[in-house]
Amino acid sequence: MFMTHNVGMSDLKKQIGLRIKELREAKGLTQSAMATELRKSIETISNMERGKVLPGLLTIDEIATKNGISLRDFFNLPMIAGSESRKENLIHTINRLLAEMPEKDLDVLLPMIKAMAERK
Repeated sequence: MFMTHNVGMSDLKKQIGLRIKELREAKGLTQSAMATELRKSIETISNMERGKVLPGLLTIDEIATKNGISLRDFFNLPMIAGSESRKENLIHTINRLLAEMPEKDLDVLLPMIKAMAERK
């Protein structure tokens, strides 16, 4: 659940902005490419990422959808909710990226992941 506790509006805008930037970078998009994808200006994307502008729920939903995540996952902001560790966030990001990969690439990755898991 998205809980702000004692987080002010300015902090909330910054956290959402960081999340948007994280998702954009994970997808390998420039601000310009994201702006085109969302039909927004580059300035708007920049302002959202820097926490200067709070995007509307429809924009956030579009960003989440284009990144293959739910609104719930979008708002799972550890710095606000405090519910996920860095490791859990990494696992979530890796799972999301793996879900987008072709099966042949997954076949290549599996032995590498197994080898890394065995070296603990």
